[in-house]
Amino acid sequence: MNIVISRIIKRAADRENSVAMKSNALHLYTDVFTSLGIAFSLLLVHLTGWLWLDPLIAILTAFYIMYEAWKLLKESFPPLMDKRLSPSEEAEIKRIIMTHQADFIEFHDFRSRRAGAQEYIDFHLVVANNQTIEQAHSLCDVIEKEIYDFYAKAQVLIHLEPEEEKILTK
Repeated sequence: MNIVISRIIKRAADRENSVAMKSNALHLYTDVFTSLGIAFSLLLVHLTGWLWLDPLIAILTAFYIMYEAWKLLKESFPPLMDKRLSPSEEAEIKRIIMTHQADFIEFHDFRSRRAGAQEYIDFHLVVANNQTIEQAHSLCDVIEKEIYDFYAKAQVLIHLEPEEEKILTK
């Protein structure tokens, strides 16, 4: 039963990018693996009379558990540190932005980061002076929606800037 539950949790962990859920799945899986190792060891010792098989299988099982724990440990540290999205992920987001190039002048100060399972994307979008706030806001809504289609959990911040800033002096 635990093998089925561990597989279900592992699939959910992969879908949600959750190291905690992967750890839980690994815990259940190693329970199954350890139980099978003990049963297999007892059966082999009983059939062959070779008593040294029991500690050998126990050691191999322990090494397997340590190997899986090491992999999980290596995977659990990067989410604790913010890091930039991969170049291919950033390129895809920039491609999404550029599909609306006819509606803005340029974008700059593009930044991205991943903290755990959450992505953060922000950039400045320069729009023409003759665009209304409603038009510019609608453009941002469309771009945000398309980015959310790519990253459902992303936090997107678009800072609008006018084509040229005029300073009023008295």
